[in-house]
This record gives sequence, structure tokens and C-alpha cells, in this order.
Amino acid sequence: MTDRRPESGTKGHHGSVLWPFSASVVCQDWADRVVSPAYEGLGVEERRAILLAQPDSYMHATRSPEDVGYALSPAELAVLNQMALIRLLRLGAFESRPEPAVYVYRLVGYGCRQRGIVGVVPLEAYRQGRIRPHERTHADREELLSEFLALTSAQSSPVGLTFRGTSRISALLDAVEQGQEPLLDFIDPNSVAQRVWEVTDPAFLQILNEDLEGQNLYVTDGHHRLGAGLVVSERVHRQRKASSAAGGYLPSDVVLTTLGHEPPGMPSAPAGDLTGDEPEFPPADELLASDAILAALFPHDELRLLVFHRRVTPAFATDGAAIEAALRRLGSLEPVEVGDADPPRQGVFGVYLGRRWFHFTPFGGVQGIDAGWLQEHVLAPVFGIDDPEQTRNVDYISAMLGSEQVARRCDEEGGVGFVLHPVTIETMMSVADARQIMPPKSTYFHPKPRSGVFLRFQ
Repeated sequence: MTDRRPESGTKGHHGSVLWPFSASVVCQDWADRVVSPAYEGLGVEERRAILLAQPDSYMHATRSPEDVGYALSPAELAVLNQMALIRLLRLGAFESRPEPAVYVYRLVGYGCRQRGIVGVVPLEAYRQGRIRPHERTHADREELLSEFLALTSAQSSPVGLTFRGTSRISALLDAVEQGQEPLLDFIDPNSVAQRVWEVTDPAFLQILNEDLEGQNLYVTDGHHRLGAGLVVSERVHRQRKASSAAGGYLPSDVVLTTLGHEPPGMPSAPAGDLTGDEPEFPPADELLASDAILAALFPHDELRLLVFHRRVTPAFATDGAAIEAALRRLGSLEPVEVGDADPPRQGVFGVYLGRRWFHFTPFGGVQGIDAGWLQEHVLAPVFGIDDPEQTRNVDYISAMLGSEQVARRCDEEGGVGFVLHPVTIETMMSVADARQIMPPKSTYFHPKPRSGVFLRFQ
């Protein structure tokens, strides 16, 4: 982990929120093997199957404890993942792009096209509330991610952010698509077509930051990566003085360099040091590299917002008849055909119970977000699940897998399925602006930025 300044060309006025960076980008010939599917859209068994069948998948570098299948500390898992990253680097799967740039990143799949701009954003914007979350994070997950980031100095999964799109930014993206040859053009294993264009024209970034000035950015994916970035940033500030004994490097830089890979822009020894126990954050144009994080910014009007469905098993002994009776006391429960399982609107739930599908409409309607109502009025009192984030009784299923997957898992593993209608992007923004937190797994943006397309070495 180095404490070098951001890549040359990143300096600008203090309102700039997106900067170019020196990247390593997956090679065209490796892209379809390396770039991994969206992690959260897969269950543990599906991820394990990919790990067994696809040795070059970047998922080997992003494994969680559940994927490994045996007990490891966060530090041990970080080393295991680091070895997978080093293997890909030594095989030549990534190409160094030393000139600072931003990248237009287009994903087309599942009936949706979205275009984002990949660069780095200052973590100070998150600390000061300009980057706004809508989910609660957990210290254990942040610790796991921060261990890997601290060990490798590699950011590889862009934090997804959205902003209110403008006609000028849309025109910028159109001009790049129509006027440049893509650096990458491939289709991933999930049939999502991806293209990447490298942009070094300062005018592009100037117009982008002008239109973003005064706007808030909203987290669509990567709340825990942001939290881990803050952890590492503060750690680096505390370690700057100690790192001078190693010529300005932290151990991770030495590991990567001695194994045959030199990240773009390896620094010289830092000038000066930092004193005091608490981290200090300099002005935006003087930030250390560890004070910024890899991000992909998408206009809100190009995003597709989905939802996570639930397979729920009771925390105490009960049967299907008792659950059905409880639901009928709360609202109408009408049988529907398999093809009509998805709810037609917010405030209506698809329910899979006793191998039959129903539409459940609460009496009096739903106030607030459907997932929150479901937790307060059904999961807690009927299923005995008071904290859905600290239980094994709730299985979250991406809407990309559909209601068919909900029914299959209920048939194979038991439980009751709840299919939800997605919230709107405007609702998510309103919750974030109010500094409130949405219920866990309330949103799922798809297609989302993939891991293994870009690497940023700090």
C-alpha cells in the first residue's frame, strides 16, 4: 500500500468528484474468462460451481468465507485471494495503462443498456455526505474487504454510484461511443455484452465535473467497499511514518513487485510525514491515493433497479396452515397461476406457500417500503425473525433469478417464498437524502459493474 499522490492529471478545483487514474485493464483475449458475474446475484453453491469450473475467473480473488467452505480468518482469506490475483497478473491477463484516464463502460444485457464513467472519487466526499448510502454496513464484512485491500493495494470492483443525468453528459457518452474504437469488446458468461472506451481528453472530464458540481452521488452497489476504503485510508495515514523505513512502500507493494508485476506509477519515497494519532484529510487536490476509491458513475435514467426476493423459514416450529391463517388476518390472499406470480405493483406481494402461488395484499395498504412492511408485520411476528441481517432463516434471491428460483428453493429446502416489486430510483434517492437506511436487500441494480475489468493499484 503506497501513500503516493493521486495519478497525474487528477488535480483540479475542489468541486471535482471524479478523477482519472492509471489503470490495469483486463486484456481482450482474457476478458470472457476473467471477468466474473455479479457476486450478489449468485448463491453460495452457484459461486462454488464457478470457482470449480472456471480457474481464471476473477471470483477467485473476491471469495468470501462461505465460498471457501472452511474456517479462515480475514487475514488468511485475504492472502488466499491475493494469490489468485497474483496468478492472473503473472499470466498476463491484465494490461497496464499508465496514462491517467477515465473509462466509459457500457453494459448491455437482460433488456437493459447502461453506460457509466469509471474513475476514482475522493473518500472525503463520502465522509462529508456528498456520496450518500442507503444501506447499513457491517464491521465484519468491512474488515474482510479492508484486509484484502491493505494486502494487495488493488481495487478491482468499482463502487457503483448514480447521479441525476443531464443532456450534456448523455451527449458526451454518445460522442465517445460513436467516435472511438473500444479498448475492450466482449460478452461475459452471463451473456452481458460489455464495451470499454479509454478517455484522456481533459474536456470530457471538465464537462462531466461541471454537471456533477452541486449534485449528490448515490451508492447503488458497494457500500461495504466504501467502508473498507475508509478503514484503509485511515490506516495508511497512521502508517506513513513507519512506511518510510521501506522506501515509501508498504509490504503489499514489495510483494507485487518482487513477483514480477509493477503497478502503474510506482512512487518514490514520500516527502514528509504525518504526526498525531488521528488521520488527517488534506484538500481534495492533495489527497493521497489511498484517500480515493475506484468507482463507476451511472446516470440515473439509464439504470435498471430490481429487488431481492425472500425464502423464509420460521425461527420456531410452525406449519404452513398457521402461516396461511396469519397472512389472511393481515390481508387478502388470492391464488394465482405460476405465470402471474410476480406482483403487479408495489404494495402487493407474491407468496409461494404449500407449493401454490398467491398474491397477498395487506389490508389498508403498505406505508413505506414493501421490504420494511414485510419485516415489521410478517417476518418478525409470524416467523419470529427480529433481525433479518443476523439470521440464517432468510435466503435472499436476486430478481434476475426470478420467481421460478424462489419456488425451486422452497420445494428443495422448505420455507415460504415472498416475491417483491422493486422500488423506484427516486425512492432510493429520497431515502438517502433523508439520511435514512432502507431494509436489507431492498435494491438490486442490474446489470452492475463487474469485478476483474479494471484494477487500480494504490
